[in-house]
Amino acid sequence: MKMYILIKDDVPAHFAVVAASHASLACYLKFKEMPEMREWVSGTFFKVVCKVDEIQFNEARGVPYNVVITESALDDREVAIAFRPRDIWPKQFQYFCKWKYERKHHDGDCSIYALVEGGSPEYGICTCGLAHYWKPRMTGKFDEWLKMMYSEQRLNGMELEHQKFLEKEGITEEEYRCRMTEMMTKHFGPPVCASCGKPMADSSETGIGRWTCYSCYPKAKGEEPS
Repeated sequence: MKMYILIKDDVPAHFAVVAASHASLACYLKFKEMPEMREWVSGTFFKVVCKVDEIQFNEARGVPYNVVITESALDDREVAIAFRPRDIWPKQFQYFCKWKYERKHHDGDCSIYALVEGGSPEYGICTCGLAHYWKPRMTGKFDEWLKMMYSEQRLNGMELEHQKFLEKEGITEEEYRCRMTEMMTKHFGPPVCASCGKPMADSSETGIGRWTCYSCYPKAKGEEPS
């Protein structure tokens, strides 16, 4: 026997946590005299918190014995709905995604917002942990991760310095990649694809920041291979 709590997917994380707490308590108070609630209270208090969109939220309202929660700080709009505990649930509840916290924005005092010129070395670089949090989840999306790790100003500066280095050394981008691959192979062994685990064929398949081989790269981006 378990209680389901559904939270709208556009509710900010700090409001979602409060909404889930309010929903659980409100549901208990509303149905505390019902035998199902008494049985649930005497057991493990098992709850499932899910994230749903507006359509799923409205469809779920048709399931009886529920209580809807609003949030005054969000103009009293509906943010969550809780259902009285039961053993058997409608099939649709099996496909709701479990709610989990996902950071999507840098903290207000993160150094990535600081101007690079005349500042500390970390200015223009993420210091709040957001980029570190997302790195394992962005395999094959290195360019997107770079924009999360560095500000646009810092990236432009890095690209300018890279082009100056190539001109000074008198080498092309491809030659630079070959050098980097040789150095990495010498110290860490042959590069392997992070997706399939197979060794890379040559430096042209690794590229700068390329974590997957060419055959896996479209899949890692969610595209169909050509």
